[in-house]
Amino acid sequence: MMKKAIVLVLLAAFVVPAFADDALTLPQSVFRTRVVPAYLFSSSAFEDDFETGPSSANDVSAFLLGFALEYGVNDWITAGLQWAPGVALSSDIETPFPGDATINPLFDLFVGAKVQILGPNAPVQNDSIRLAVSPGVKIPFTSGADWEDEAADLEAGKDFVATNADKNRIGVG
Repeated sequence: MMKKAIVLVLLAAFVVPAFADDALTLPQSVFRTRVVPAYLFSSSAFEDDFETGPSSANDVSAFLLGFALEYGVNDWITAGLQWAPGVALSSDIETPFPGDATINPLFDLFVGAKVQILGPNAPVQNDSIRLAVSPGVKIPFTSGADWEDEAADLEAGKDFVATNADKNRIGVG
């Protein structure tokens, strides 16, 4: 019983804050922009049993650039557009085929808001505690790769797209 209590305290102290977002919203009529560069690399992938194994695409690397634009609708609602990771400026996938294999460069767009429910300027006034929710929709504005064209490029030994950067499906969260 004591070990479980220690694990729960450690979990609460270190893991939970690492995944929490703050409940602050932008002041009314304030814009905020962000540019987020990212580099990804992988030489393994998760298998069906959630264990790591060799990647089906071998070594993957990419340099990505994401963008975000946020606007304070009022003191307790912030609207936002996030295109993150955004665009793959460069990518490389190691394959046994001739030609360079790359990632389809465009990721989908996320549109959302942060609504502060409890806080100093929120509908439920409180100076010591803040609570916010962040609903959003992922919009698939890219169609993905044309796999017939990519297969023809692969057979011809030309550069080809080996995988889409995103699932290209609508998502709600």
